[in-house]
Amino acid sequence: MKWCAPAVAVAAFAALGVALACCQGPQVTPDGKPARPAAPAQRAPATKAATSGIALELFFTGSDDGYLDACGCDDGQTGGLPRRHTLMRYLGLDDGHALLLSAGGLVAGKSPLDVDKFETIVQAMQLMGYGGIALTERELALGRAELVAMAAAFFGDECPLLATNLVDTRPEGDASFPALPTRRSVVRTLRGQKIAVLASIAESRAPLFAKADAHVRVDPPLPAVKAELAAIAARDGKPARTVVLTQASEAEARALARDVPGIDLIVLRKLDDDDFSEQLAREGTTDLVTTGQKGKSIGRYRFAFGADMGEFKSEAVVDGLEKSQSIRDLVGTYRDLLKDERLIERYFAVAPDRNGATYAGADAATCVQCHEKSWKIWKESRHARAWKTLEDQDLPEKPGDTKGHLKNAIWDPDCVRCHTTGFGEKTGYRGHDHEKAEAPLVNVTCEACHGPSGDHAERAARGDPGYPGGTIARVKGGAAWSLCYRCHDPDNSTSFDLAKYWVGYSHGEQREPVEHGKD
Repeated sequence: MKWCAPAVAVAAFAALGVALACCQGPQVTPDGKPARPAAPAQRAPATKAATSGIALELFFTGSDDGYLDACGCDDGQTGGLPRRHTLMRYLGLDDGHALLLSAGGLVAGKSPLDVDKFETIVQAMQLMGYGGIALTERELALGRAELVAMAAAFFGDECPLLATNLVDTRPEGDASFPALPTRRSVVRTLRGQKIAVLASIAESRAPLFAKADAHVRVDPPLPAVKAELAAIAARDGKPARTVVLTQASEAEARALARDVPGIDLIVLRKLDDDDFSEQLAREGTTDLVTTGQKGKSIGRYRFAFGADMGEFKSEAVVDGLEKSQSIRDLVGTYRDLLKDERLIERYFAVAPDRNGATYAGADAATCVQCHEKSWKIWKESRHARAWKTLEDQDLPEKPGDTKGHLKNAIWDPDCVRCHTTGFGEKTGYRGHDHEKAEAPLVNVTCEACHGPSGDHAERAARGDPGYPGGTIARVKGGAAWSLCYRCHDPDNSTSFDLAKYWVGYSHGEQREPVEHGKD
């Protein structure tokens, strides 16, 4: 993926110390007001933050997991980079009172798709004005060359990738291992006040970094953070505020707060396997806050004066916010690349078929022969039109549509996996070139849940006395939930209710439930 960094934004980043250059103001309604803005920040009830003096705020995110924009499959989907930009500008990012930080976790993996997502997210962050981004094992796993290229293209000498206690142990003089473009800390000036930003990595996460890059070492965070704070004080003077972005458990973060004096705020990246509190916490004189996930909210923290607690509010990136056109254009470029580079083809036939059988396809020549009642109910369902909903993403948006369209959805593996049958499996959906006109695998067919049923259908057709056994899988109970949830998750299907869907209730209409098994 090739980008051309906007020179104006890069220059503004370097000149201000905090990137404040944005390409477009917040989207507004005809009366000049932001479209359905999130509620104003509320004060945390337990705090005593001063109300006088200069107000300094942090806006922070983390664990984006490659989530660029809501797919538009359901009402009420939250998050997305374009809406995030609009919300931050509405909250006052452009007036220079807030510093924007990320605790990292920009992508979920290291596939070619993740690389393109990473480049899109990094450029969006540069345009929004992020002043510090913690390096996690996920970014590191994309490769040094990718990190160096992105740092040079969008941030130049002001690269905000931070890793305070990560040591680069690359072989000297080996051009195949370029130096990591990270910094131990940055000091940003916000309304005349110096804010020091560091990023620590807990020793418990060292194996993940070693797996991502064999030529790095995670040093103990406590002495590394102490040493860096001393270096900042000697070089720039004592900062007004100190923030540490950390990859750690809550217990590890609290230990850092206890043992290292002078930290005003620790921002923890929310991890899937940790249950962090979503409320402002306190350890000694240090406040602790946790990011959300997938950019569905923006953390908003206001520094206190003296030893008082600060103020914290999680601002939801709601679906009613208009999408910033500048960031939407970036996402559009990514979606053009999906089609131009045909990355989806790398996902075809990479996994063995479930059940050890081939896919039969589901149309008039297959399932309906024995399961007429079930097939007719399916044929009238939205599952039978799942592919068309992807094709419709390229149609012009209708006025008042809060979902938005994502063009080239039929080329997006993240979309296609839930709108076809057997995507990624050996004989599952592999593009239109492999489709059988009489038994297609577009749409969510019977085999999407039951698995490949070629053996089952073939034996039934020739009257095998062992019918209906074979490899066909029955779906009921807990298995149904796990199968449905693969696509009907909170990201893509906010209104999904298995209890209603399973008995045939959909969109206010009670239909006859499907009888599973032979009709």
